[in-house]
Amino acid sequence: MLYICDPKNFFMQNKLQEITDKLYQEGLVKGKDEAQLIITEAEKQAASILEKANQQAEQVRVNAEKQAKDIQSNAMAEIKMAGRQMMTSIKTSIEGAIIAKTIAPATRSAFEQTEFVKELVKIALTKFSVDEENQGLTVLLPKNKQTELENYMSESIGKILQIGLNVQFDEKLQNGLKIQSKGDGYWISLTDADFVELFKDYIRPKLQEILY
Repeated sequence: MLYICDPKNFFMQNKLQEITDKLYQEGLVKGKDEAQLIITEAEKQAASILEKANQQAEQVRVNAEKQAKDIQSNAMAEIKMAGRQMMTSIKTSIEGAIIAKTIAPATRSAFEQTEFVKELVKIALTKFSVDEENQGLTVLLPKNKQTELENYMSESIGKILQIGLNVQFDEKLQNGLKIQSKGDGYWISLTDADFVELFKDYIRPKLQEILY
């Protein structure tokens, strides 16, 4: 049996197919364009994120280097300070040892001599002026030299000053003497330790010049 196709139907089918194909192609092209646009935008965002990440990484590196340099600089400053303090301590120890071996024994030996102590007492006491407000002096002397100094203090010094001295002998005082002015109420200490400290102030600059 022979079927005859209606030309109108055939034309409509072809037209519908064309429209369908066109819509498909347009949709396909549009889809590709949108996909490309999405890809391009994603690539831009990825590049931006990567750039920011690189910038942050560089900043972290710069900060880390700066912090490391600061730590190194502070450590070197501390080491230098510690070195200077150590050298100062060593110098002080050397100076003290030299002084202890030279000045201290000689000074102590002098103060052990009764004649030296007598002369020291005489010189020290004659420097005091005695007036109505300062009626006399108190002199403190070593107990271990009481026999040798007692008569000397009551006779020779008393006559020189023409005042009544209050002389006391103290077991705690090893050598030298201490003087108190009654009017002013202060003590003057003249022992071997006092003289050693006095000599240190004069000797230390010259000693440092010789040593260093």
